Amino acid sequence: MLIINPNADLDDLINEPRETLDVEVKEWLDLTDNDHRSMVAKEIIALANHGGGFLVIGFEERADGTFEPSAGRPTNLDAWSQDSIQSIVFKYADPGVQCRVHHRANAASRERYPIIAVPGGHRVPIRAKAGSPDGKKLSAHRVYIRRPGPASEEPKTAEEWDRFFERCCKTDEQSCSKRCARL
Repeated sequence: MLIINPNADLDDLINEPRETLDVEVKEWLDLTDNDHRSMVAKEIIALANHGGGFLVIGFEERADGTFEPSAGRPTNLDAWSQDSIQSIVFKYADPGVQCRVHHRANAASRERYPIIAVPGGHRVPIRAKAGSPDGKKLSAHRVYIRRPGPASEEPKTAEEWDRFFERCCKTDEQSCSKRCARL
């Protein structure tokens, strides 16, 4: 399980963005568009089910696998507030997760970018409670995980399901042990 350290160097996620199983990078998205909101939700659900991680916004992947600032930068980052991200979580994720939104400046350009810190360690699977308007980006009542690639998709193999349920059960065991110790 990934423990999100509030003192982690989030600047590295902006200065040298790269995707891993616990980091997803997306181009600028329009949060007034429900398809884009559902894409954010899908990444949050997958990262939460993976054990936590970060969603970095404002970069696109080049052919060589590196990332560069993407076009479509908004004039301000008001849409990428704590409240707006939690409204996405409230609409699309069940159960909800409490994400944290950070705005960090790139060392070279000094432009700020949103980073959404997604907690892990959930006792139950996080699933989509609503789908995207196009029905393709996010499907209601589905579970998403991080898969090698990296990609946010439904589990496809018995091994992926097994690892996923193992994480949930381990978290539940730890939670039960803590509750029993307090009794």
